[in-house]
Amino acid sequence: MNGAHSDYTFDIVDGCISHVHGDSDNSINLCNFACKIIEERTVSNGIISKIEFLIEGYFSDGTLLPTVSVPAEKFNSLGWVSQYGSRAIIYPVKQVKDLLPMAIRMISGVVPKKTVVSHTGWVESPHGHVYMTNGSVIGTDGDEAHFEVAIEDPHLRKFSINPGEEDHELEQSLRACLALAQMNPSQAILPLIGATFLAPLQCFIPLDFSVFLHGVTGSFKSQLTMLCQSHYGRQFHNSLPGNWASTENALEIMTFLAKDAVFVIDDFTYLRNERSSLGYKELEKKAERIFRGQGNSTGRQRMGRNDLARSYHSRAMIMTSGETLPRGDSLLARLFVVQLSKGDIDSSELSQMQQYAAAGLFENAMAGYIKWISVNYDRLKDHIPAELERLRDHFSDLRSVHCRTPENTAKLFLGFGMFADYIKAQNIISESEAAAMLSHAKDVFLEVGRNQNKVFFYDDTADLFFDQLADAMTQGDGYFDFINPNEFHSFESKDSIGWTNINGEWHKNGLRFGWVAGENLYLLPAISYDAAHKQTKSKGFTLETRGRLWKRLHEQGLILSSDPDRIGTRKYVNGVHHRVVHLDFAECFKDTFRRRGEGDDNRVGNPGNPERAGQEHGNSVCPSIGATGTDDLYADL
Repeated sequence: MNGAHSDYTFDIVDGCISHVHGDSDNSINLCNFACKIIEERTVSNGIISKIEFLIEGYFSDGTLLPTVSVPAEKFNSLGWVSQYGSRAIIYPVKQVKDLLPMAIRMISGVVPKKTVVSHTGWVESPHGHVYMTNGSVIGTDGDEAHFEVAIEDPHLRKFSINPGEEDHELEQSLRACLALAQMNPSQAILPLIGATFLAPLQCFIPLDFSVFLHGVTGSFKSQLTMLCQSHYGRQFHNSLPGNWASTENALEIMTFLAKDAVFVIDDFTYLRNERSSLGYKELEKKAERIFRGQGNSTGRQRMGRNDLARSYHSRAMIMTSGETLPRGDSLLARLFVVQLSKGDIDSSELSQMQQYAAAGLFENAMAGYIKWISVNYDRLKDHIPAELERLRDHFSDLRSVHCRTPENTAKLFLGFGMFADYIKAQNIISESEAAAMLSHAKDVFLEVGRNQNKVFFYDDTADLFFDQLADAMTQGDGYFDFINPNEFHSFESKDSIGWTNINGEWHKNGLRFGWVAGENLYLLPAISYDAAHKQTKSKGFTLETRGRLWKRLHEQGLILSSDPDRIGTRKYVNGVHHRVVHLDFAECFKDTFRRRGEGDDNRVGNPGNPERAGQEHGNSVCPSIGATGTDDLYADL
């Protein structure tokens, strides 16, 4: 190895880089080692690109030096030599800090170049487009030599899609995916399949929404999202890359790096132990930033030292699950909510799918799908936007739900349609079977799209009040009693109204918030308001004053009867008159229980012995008698 330029000549003499004057007998060693640049790397995360030199060498006695990667801007400073340890010596030669970097560059000669990406997803190559994943480059043959993937985060390193070596492996994998798509309920499974196979299409169309799998504990929400995530790496069969306990900045950058892939953020649920949990206010703040950023395809702008710093926005198909939906219609419009109830998923089928995921069958199927997209990239570049436009028209009736719903539904159906087209192209299903599958899927997506109107719940004081009152009962702060003891036994969801089953016997918790009588609820205003106010205060919300709250309930028609001169009335229970707010139990709590996956969408309440409100009120109210244990309903109005 040698290099010469003008008056500067360098060579390797006795295993050391030397500055040569005339001939090798007249040389000065610059250091006690020899090294050269073996590769010039352009490292990119999609926004920032930097050049690094890969350097290898040996000591003068022949001992190999560790291969080091040095940022180009730090190469001339020679600080990287410290990575060679205490044996590495740079001699105190005049101008050695200028000569040694020059010598290494000249001795290295023409250095091969390589692009290194620190994210997943599509990049352009000399022969077309290739898909980056940790450990492999999927696409046109021959492009592997030009690229390398270097992902730093250990969670993101699990994004590793490795294709099988034999055709029969791909067939087995695709049949496993087909079995997953045929699981029940279709209303939950098909949108998840659509999202999974939509993610790699972000190179053709923007993915400006997130998928939210909503259901109660024990409905296998996280397990289903793991099956979707395991298409992008078998290591995800029992873990997920994201969690809502992470900071907004971390989630923002991780979804940026997980380009053109599904990225699951697990468990959108606040914990009620304030000392050790993710508070509701903090959770809502994260949801606002992540979901809105995904919906708007923008990251959080922030100032750098002199001007705006670089911002990161999601380039992934975000998927999450939780027992509670975030608040606000604007934010919910950027979600496609998939409902899942306890008992919907067959545990034996789920176990079989988990075995497929652990064996890498879903990963192998996704590798084949991405390879298929790569081969057809130029055709799909025009076909996908045109097909989306056609599907948007097909789902146009869903505009009555929200203006974003047709677009979101069309994109998910497009992802499912691409999955069906691919397995048909691989002769897994016939033409007629594909047509039947897509026909059934259209009906399912229309149904799920129409059901999106059920998630656009409040930004309303009344609904907030009932939600927090339900939370208070769940936490044991209070309960609803029954005027007729016989109705208690027929009430199906006793645990949701503050009762606990201990050794087969039901016990009430905390303070009495009121009484249930058929479809009627007689609410004790002071106690119930204080409990809801305590909940909102702990979560960072603001609840209206009592007077304004009761007025809002009255305006919405939720109060069934009142005294002539004020909102509220008196109720005679067990020999005592109480001032109460007389409400329709089912109407007040139907959205609260639906958001928790409890009860029936059309009717929530006590199925036994319903009383007619007018009759009951007429028989029980005694306006002339004062209330005991009462509250002035207009105290704050």
